[in-house]
Amino acid sequence: MLLSISFQLVVDLDSKTFERFEKAPILFYDNSVMSEKALQTIEIAQNNVAMNIYKINCAVWTDICKNEGQKNLPSVKATYMNVSYTMSGEEAADPEKQAYFISSTMSSMFGTYGTKQQFMDKMEQQKHDVYFVFQGPNATFLEGLALEHKNKIYAAYFESSTQKIIAFRYGSEFTFVGDYDRESVGQFIRQSRKQLFGKLDIEEYKQLTRDWVCLFVFDPRQESHKSKAKDMKRFIQKQTHDQTKAGREITFFHTSFQNRDLKNFFNAIKLDSSMPRIIVTRGEQFQVFEEESFAHLDEFLDGVLLEKVQMMKIGGRPQQKREQIEDDEL
Repeated sequence: MLLSISFQLVVDLDSKTFERFEKAPILFYDNSVMSEKALQTIEIAQNNVAMNIYKINCAVWTDICKNEGQKNLPSVKATYMNVSYTMSGEEAADPEKQAYFISSTMSSMFGTYGTKQQFMDKMEQQKHDVYFVFQGPNATFLEGLALEHKNKIYAAYFESSTQKIIAFRYGSEFTFVGDYDRESVGQFIRQSRKQLFGKLDIEEYKQLTRDWVCLFVFDPRQESHKSKAKDMKRFIQKQTHDQTKAGREITFFHTSFQNRDLKNFFNAIKLDSSMPRIIVTRGEQFQVFEEESFAHLDEFLDGVLLEKVQMMKIGGRPQQKREQIEDDEL
């Protein structure tokens, strides 16, 4: 629930007072980037809660700001359940955005709804593709497991004797299975948040080199290619009913042959751009599907997850099937 708070900026902190208030909201600034307007009292509607936001001049207390890692000034730091969150740059100089950031950070990540169905209806009305339901006897415990995703996901908590975390993803429902610790729950949320059929850029490609990626490549200038892209999206939507492929272990993306960031990769696998192609890849392993073999993709992906298919290797010969390797070792 988002708190409605009025903020009062107080006297600058110094080396003696910083440690005392370091878990309170703090505005880091220097004289060259902050205007008098930005240093005035911050107010938002309905002043139900009063809170001080402390400020520290980094032009004076350089060591403190350096130790806090505050480089892009101005910045605002807020701490919730011993986890700190930072907003920096132009947004941090806007009093209204400061207030919203601090309010949302220092409030529970769980929205308040009467029933689970009311929450789901609200998410559908607002057209959110991914959201989460947390159930159990202790809201604080569950929230602590998901804090790294605070302000990044839509989530609601409902009291229950049974502990459960459910991800609603593109019309399908997935229940968390595993140990209730930060690492396991965090991984479940990260996997659930992956785009179903998002556009791939170079940064995402670098991050996903350890995961299986199914990449649909086409020329958006060609109508026939665009039609195939729509067919591919419908195919992927069907996969959401299979938890092993619904963005869990294989992530689906699309991109164009004109993507300059992936030019070296396309050249390395000698990709033919005359017709739409599907590339299944992880690291140096890859397999290219031509249009006539798209119908066999589902079966191939099952084989990928079971490590029972033969893959090409960039700059080398095809990799052997796992069963063949094991036979050779016997």
